[in-house]
Amino acid sequence: YRRDFDLWRQPLSAQAHGVLAALMAGQTLGQALATVPEDEAPEVLGWFSHWVACGFFAAVRLPRGVSAG
Repeated sequence: YRRDFDLWRQPLSAQAHGVLAALMAGQTLGQALATVPEDEAPEVLGWFSHWVACGFFAAVRLPRGVSAG
């Protein structure tokens, strides 16, 4: 991924890669997370905390009729 003008590499588990790939393919967060086995579910919060801190996500799109607040 890129941050400012730097290029960074980060190793990903197969499950973390699957979640990111599903999101990139247009799946909802719920659909993407449905692929994570229960024993890896506690790691998901850590993945997202790191991904957000690294700037992986540019925007969040909510379905029509759903409000953020």
